[in-house]
Amino acid sequence: AKLFVRDVTTFNDNIFVQAQAELASANIVDLTEDRIVVVGVDGELEDDINFQFDGTEFNIGQGQFTVQVADGDIYTDGNLKMNGQLDITSTVNSTQPDNGALVIAGGLGVGMNTNIGGWLTVDGTVTLGDDTSDVVHLRGQTMNVPTGFTVKSTTGVDGAGDPGTITIDAAQTTITGDLTVQ
Repeated sequence: AKLFVRDVTTFNDNIFVQAQAELASANIVDLTEDRIVVVGVDGELEDDINFQFDGTEFNIGQGQFTVQVADGDIYTDGNLKMNGQLDITSTVNSTQPDNGALVIAGGLGVGMNTNIGGWLTVDGTVTLGDDTSDVVHLRGQTMNVPTGFTVKSTTGVDGAGDPGTITIDAAQTTITGDLTVQ
C-alpha cells in the first residue's frame, strides 16, 4: 500500500518506514548549511563543524586543512607527515630563494644524501663537513669562483700548531703556514 500526501502535513511523532523511502526533497532542520552530512549513531544524519564544503573550499578542522576548488591549492596549519615518496612534477625553474617548483620559507633539514641535477646557488656561508673529520670531495673538472676563495684551517695540522690559509684570487695565490708538496 502507498500513502500519498499532497499538502503540508504535520506528524507529532516519529515516522517509521520499513522499506525504502523515496523523497523528492528533504529538509532536515537540525543540519547546518555548508556542513557535510555524515551518518551518526543509529543511522541518524548529522553534520559536524569540523567537516565543511561551501562550494569553493573543502574545510576540515575549522581551517586546519583546506582545499581550494578553483585552483586545487591545499593549505594546512599542521605538519605534513609522509611514509612514502613525495614527487613534485612541476618543472618551474628557480632563479632565487622565493620561486621554483618547491619553495621553503624556513630552514631545511635533510637526514640522508642529497642529489642536485642542476646548478646549486647559495647566498651566504657554505659549511661542508663537521670541522674535525669529514673529507669534502669536489667532483668535476672546473670549480668557478669569480672573485676568489680562501681555505682556512682553524686549528692547524692535527689540531695543533698555527692555523694556515690558502687564498686564491684572480691576481695571486697566497699561502700562509707550511706548504708540503708530495
